[in-house]
Amino acid sequence: MMLEDLKPYEKRFILEYAELVERMTKLEWTIASIESGTCDFETNSDLQDLYEQLFAMRKYRHVLMKRACTEELTSYVREYCNEW
Repeated sequence: MMLEDLKPYEKRFILEYAELVERMTKLEWTIASIESGTCDFETNSDLQDLYEQLFAMRKYRHVLMKRACTEELTSYVREYCNEW
C-alpha cells in the first residue's frame, strides 16, 4: 500500500491522523515528565489544562478512527501511523 495510491483527501486524512498521534505522544511525555519532576523546560501551563487538551485530542482521534473505518482507510492508518 502506497500513499501515492490514495486520493488527495485520503492522503490529507492519513497525514492529519499521523500528526495527531505524534502530538499526543509528545503531550503525554510532557505530562509524565512534569509529574515526575524531570521536565527539561519551564511551562506556565496548568497540569489540568494539559490533561484537558489530551482528553480532547483522544476524543478527536476516536472520531478520526471512526472515519478511517467508514472510508476504508484502516490499513493505511495501521501502516503509516502505527495505530490499531
